[in-house]
Amino acid sequence: MRHLSFALATAASIALATPAVAGPTEDLHSLMDDYWVAYLKDNPLVASSVGVKTYDRVLGELSLAEFDRQAAEAQAF
Repeated sequence: MRHLSFALATAASIALATPAVAGPTEDLHSLMDDYWVAYLKDNPLVASSVGVKTYDRVLGELSLAEFDRQAAEAQAF
């Protein structure tokens, strides 16, 4: 019984010490979350329309420089 307790404690400590490796599904979800946050930041009216209150006091900028910045940011994804 004592060996079983020791083995379980050892297995638990190894499991807690080993970092979880994200698989392709988790990577995709993380990418989608990052893109959605950036999209809502760049489009505050859309954010307000879907219920995100963070950007309610912001209007989107409609300049060529801003469009270029958004295109470069989207290209990074």
